[in-house]
Amino acid sequence: MEHLEMMQLMQLADSALPLGGFAFSNGLEWMVKTGAIQSVPHFESYLQGLVHQVAHFDVPFLRGFSGDQSHQALEEYHAMVYMPAQRAFSITQGRAWLRLLPQIYPQFQVAELRLELRDWGLPPHFLYVLGRSMTALGSTLESLATLYVFMLLRDQISAALRLGICGPGLSQQLLSHSLPMAQDALKLSYGLDYDSAVRTSVIMDIAQAGHQSLYSKLFQN
Repeated sequence: MEHLEMMQLMQLADSALPLGGFAFSNGLEWMVKTGAIQSVPHFESYLQGLVHQVAHFDVPFLRGFSGDQSHQALEEYHAMVYMPAQRAFSITQGRAWLRLLPQIYPQFQVAELRLELRDWGLPPHFLYVLGRSMTALGSTLESLATLYVFMLLRDQISAALRLGICGPGLSQQLLSHSLPMAQDALKLSYGLDYDSAVRTSVIMDIAQAGHQSLYSKLFQN
């Protein structure tokens, strides 16, 4: 079972999975074009901030989504993902995941999840539908959190490559250096409940809000 789960997670972490993450920069494009990130060390600091925000915000909600208070957790998550670009990104990826689920995991009752969200009047945020579906399929919180933070790091480093911050070789070096930091941050977050979740990097929210003001864009946010 452990080997099966590992192979499944490798499939989900593959950049070929059509979730649309590569269309978004999470505010990185704005930070580069406005000079907030001017070098590789600046970008490394940005990645560290991203990882700590995931550990203190997203991972506690992953725990909440798998418990008895999933409705309340999703309501609070929806309220705290308040930037329009953030919401659009989250919901777009969530809808893509719901379309993929029947093809990858036909045993999961995706219609029930859609009905649940409709009854609650809440959108399919990616973190929620990923957590609910993969937990039901037997994944642990630790595996899900590792997958989620890896996908974010992968997408951000890919965005940095396209924005000219680093080349292909250096981008992989940055990813390799970021993984131990991510694992350490995640270990500290597993005991946190969603009611203690906090957004720790205001500059990332500002960057996403400022993205729409850019004259020309490679990414949607």
